[in-house]
Amino acid sequence: MKIGVNAMNPQDAFLHINGPVIFFTWKPSENWSVTYVSENIQQLGYCTNDFTAGAINYSDLIHPDDFPKISEEVDLHCQLGTQSFEQEYRIKNKSGEYRWVIDRTLIPMSCGGISQHAYGYVIDITERKVSDMQRNEAKDIYSQLFQRSKAIQLLIDPESRAIIDANVAAQTYYGYSIEELKSLSISDLNILPAEQIQVEIERAKQEERNFFNFQHKLKNGDIRDVAVVSGPFNSNGKEILYSIINDVTAQKSAKRELERSEAMLRSFISTTPDGFITLDQSLNITHCNVAFCQMLSSASKELLGRSIYSLLSSPDASLINTLLKTLQDYKNWSLETALKKENGELIYAQLSGGPIENGSGVFAFITDISIQKRSQMELKKLSLAVEHAGSSIMITNKQGVIEYVNPSFCNITGYLSCELVGQTPSIVSTGHTSEQTHRDLWQTILSGRDWRGETYNRTKSGAFYWSFMSISPISDEDGEITHFVSVSEDITEQKKVQNQLEKLALYDPLTGLANRRLFNDRLNQAAAVCLRSSTSELALIMLDLDKFKLINDTLGHDAGDELLKVIAERLLLCVRKSDTVARIGGDEFTLLLQNVNGRDDAKKIADNILDAVSKPLLIANQKLKVTCSLGVSLFPQDGGDSEDVIKNADLALYQAKKEGRNRYMFFLDAFRDEALAQVALQAE
Repeated sequence: MKIGVNAMNPQDAFLHINGPVIFFTWKPSENWSVTYVSENIQQLGYCTNDFTAGAINYSDLIHPDDFPKISEEVDLHCQLGTQSFEQEYRIKNKSGEYRWVIDRTLIPMSCGGISQHAYGYVIDITERKVSDMQRNEAKDIYSQLFQRSKAIQLLIDPESRAIIDANVAAQTYYGYSIEELKSLSISDLNILPAEQIQVEIERAKQEERNFFNFQHKLKNGDIRDVAVVSGPFNSNGKEILYSIINDVTAQKSAKRELERSEAMLRSFISTTPDGFITLDQSLNITHCNVAFCQMLSSASKELLGRSIYSLLSSPDASLINTLLKTLQDYKNWSLETALKKENGELIYAQLSGGPIENGSGVFAFITDISIQKRSQMELKKLSLAVEHAGSSIMITNKQGVIEYVNPSFCNITGYLSCELVGQTPSIVSTGHTSEQTHRDLWQTILSGRDWRGETYNRTKSGAFYWSFMSISPISDEDGEITHFVSVSEDITEQKKVQNQLEKLALYDPLTGLANRRLFNDRLNQAAAVCLRSSTSELALIMLDLDKFKLINDTLGHDAGDELLKVIAERLLLCVRKSDTVARIGGDEFTLLLQNVNGRDDAKKIADNILDAVSKPLLIANQKLKVTCSLGVSLFPQDGGDSEDVIKNADLALYQAKKEGRNRYMFFLDAFRDEALAQVALQAE
């Protein structure tokens, strides 16, 4: 508090103060020299003479860091003329230790306005100051721990459920600002009903429990699983709940997923048609499912506790060694064995298992493969029966996987048996068999009927061959198809002969061009298409070589044949792939042009033909230049059917020769009229 001064001696203003107080009188204008100090200066280890003799000034006692502030305060006091002031700072005792003091100072003004003396006292407040500093430091540490903590923390009023404070981590987590959180109630975050929240708060308040699992809603509406550690503490006489929140959504989700997976596994084990057992380290059965009991026609109580040895049809060293090794190396395994029922009946089984994670034993799934095993035995007998057959024989399962091939099949394809078993017949397929043929094949044999047909195949070396194949399904005693047997004969040579015969029937053996029969077939098909389309036109060109007989007679028939081959090649280069070039006999050729645009297109091709044929060529060491004559007719303009078009093209050809050869003529009705007139004249 401030101390007022009247007309009395300023030093007398402090005489009423009792206790360990040190009084000073010093001169602020003369280096703060001390003119009076009380005997209590002994508290600091000094005596009064140290100061009054001028050995120590008052400013010498003040801590260097505090002195500027005090000096500034003294100067300000002198300027403003205030009556008194007080400060807290540190002064040094005789041993050099600094002590905290509170200083109350009076600097009265003289009549001239100049301060001559300062009067005051100091009281040692070191203990209180240290206590306050420690308390402030503790508060600062708490504030840093609370605000800077990565853990989500809330302070909650247990009475009103209001959020008193929240740290930055809570702000980040919930999506609210700290001020927004402080305006909320815990009921705004916790999705439990308010009455249930109050029950839980009371439990935390009474310290009945301090760990809780809740669901909190974030600002964006997300619901998160949280684990809350909460407990009470007293602050200024008021009880507050201090809560640390940890997001456990992922853990909860993982736990729920684990529980769901475990439930599914238990359900799977109990409902799977495969048997399931667990064995302890002595290989005694500790658990078995219903399917395993049904497999062995035994009740679970008859199987539990029994050794796996007692279920084997005969000593199976491989199985026992595998089970024992599993207990040591913790590896999964799979093998086949034979089990026996109580009545002695054998079951062929596939066992697949591994170690139990906690090291308590082994688990195994058991699949009854008796039917497959017996089928394999039967197939083996069948394979022995057909091994020496001359036909190629292949046996596949229902999915088309090869299980057996005989030596004849290997001889034809060039593959070893081990290279074929486990593959599908596509290993010898060329890929040229149509999809429709494949669909028909599978539809036929899956319906239980035999399929017969030709297939085009490839050997291991890449050579192609034809087979006539018969595929028959094999069914089990229940009528279910289990396998297919394919018996095939190599018909490559027969196909070659057949192809040659077909080629002779449809193609000119000298030039390889279509013959008259194939040309007529294509003309009829093209004409039918043309009649169905109002925009499609055909052009037919009849061609004769000019003076071909002279070349034959002069150079010989071999030279004539060579010439025909060259002309055939040149004609093919003049047309498109969709067009047909045919040799119908001697030096006569026909060309069928599809989808032409009237006479313009036909004229261009005719010009090309005249130019191509007339190019010089070397035949029988003789340089020749050959020309040709062409007759052109269009369909449907020049005839109602293919026969009319051929006749009209022939009439146009006759006219071209008549006009001097090495040219082409398009059919005109006048050509037909002239021909008819000549026929009538001859008839007379």
